[in-house]
Amino acid sequence: MAGTSFSSSDNPSKEKNGKRSKKETTSHDKKKEEDIGRATLIWRAAKLPMYTVALIPLTVGTAAAYWESGYYSLDRYFILLASFVLVNVWVNLSNDVYDFDTGADKNKKESVVNMFGSRNAIHILSWLLLAIGFAGLSWVGAEAKNPRAILLMAAVVFCGYIYQLPISSTIISAAILVGFTSALILFCSHFHQIEDDKAVGKISPLVRLGTETGSKVVKMAVLGLYWLVFGLGLAQTLPYPCIMLCIMTLPMGNLVVSFVQENHKDKSKIFMAKYYCVRLHTVFGAALAAGLVASRLIQSGEQLQSLSTYFDRAKFAYF
Repeated sequence: MAGTSFSSSDNPSKEKNGKRSKKETTSHDKKKEEDIGRATLIWRAAKLPMYTVALIPLTVGTAAAYWESGYYSLDRYFILLASFVLVNVWVNLSNDVYDFDTGADKNKKESVVNMFGSRNAIHILSWLLLAIGFAGLSWVGAEAKNPRAILLMAAVVFCGYIYQLPISSTIISAAILVGFTSALILFCSHFHQIEDDKAVGKISPLVRLGTETGSKVVKMAVLGLYWLVFGLGLAQTLPYPCIMLCIMTLPMGNLVVSFVQENHKDKSKIFMAKYYCVRLHTVFGAALAAGLVASRLIQSGEQLQSLSTYFDRAKFAYF
């Protein structure tokens, strides 16, 4: 008896217990997901970090306008910011209503419709916010005495995301870069809901590609973003301060790539991918805007110095 040994196959109860532990782990994860506090669900539903898609394009656009004209209006900036945020709230709430109708959000606890239980009320609220937001956009266009601006802003609302800026190579370049980081947020928003999207026939890019290929797309997109910045610098379509400041955000871009590559198969973790992209969008956009403003200030300083030198010479010649 002392020499008798038992293998794992000779001990069915141990094997059963091992299987049970795996099931218990799975059920524990599900319970943990179910036990998410209401405050956390409200935070997820609010998607506050996502509204940088209103803040960053407007800030970069304002900086670009200042770079070209030397003029800016804080009143218009804040009214436009509030209006674009309201338009984005309309987009998000309308999307929640649509996903509720199609069943895509049936397992999504942070869905606004699922949380508050009134599909029609959320739908009406979304359109009310759109009306208020569009009124603010129209007021700015009217105050600027530019009816074309009102039509362009109507196109913005109709198309969802269009950045309407005066046409120049610098401003087009800035718009492309901001659009690039915005698109990355939208792409990564679907990593954690591929199964739900498939179930209702919602063919998002990640449903077609899968998470493995999707993670490679994110890597290529981030690399492409910085190569594009470098190329625009060589082409001199962006001021050099923009290039230097944008390149300094490269560690944040690397963080996005690393996180997605390491966690794209883990549904509970990859949920955060879109928020990593929001961080990149924010710091990259801030760097781009700061570069445009700095470039304008440098130019203004050089002009003032030239003007001062001119007056000094004129004064010397006179006396």
